[in-house]
Amino acid sequence: MRGAGLGLLLVAELIAVTIRFDAENLARSTHWWVREVTEASALLRGLLAFTAVLLLVLSPRLKGTARALADESVDHRWAPWLGLHLVAVGVFWLCTASLFEGGRESVALVVAWGAAAAAAAALWLFAVAPARSWWAMARREPMALLVAASAGVAAGFGRA
Repeated sequence: MRGAGLGLLLVAELIAVTIRFDAENLARSTHWWVREVTEASALLRGLLAFTAVLLLVLSPRLKGTARALADESVDHRWAPWLGLHLVAVGVFWLCTASLFEGGRESVALVVAWGAAAAAAAALWLFAVAPARSWWAMARREPMALLVAASAGVAAGFGRA
């Protein structure tokens, strides 16, 4: 139940950010590092492709993998991780608003934006299951992760 709730939260956060902010203004920036932020949708495409391919490759073992994560998470203190995730999402939202709508262009803001996005993703994973569970899964499924990462890179950086 917790996993489903956290999954819905993540989907809602992604939809809210993608609907709320438009990177059109950034494309006209004189700074190359700000214009690169407009390509952030490539990261989302890559993440979605990675997730879809990982689930597809793991599909014969998905029940077992999910059960292992659930079993390892029985006594997991997930609430602090969720709280930190929500803080990271808030920081990401503020940085996105400053970059996309506030006209603030600084290297520090772009770095904070990227760091908040990465932190939000990692903290969400730690809310789902302990870090040791993710490392164990990575050790059990290196080929699935490699195939999924390849698909993610292709989807994120390939041109249509």
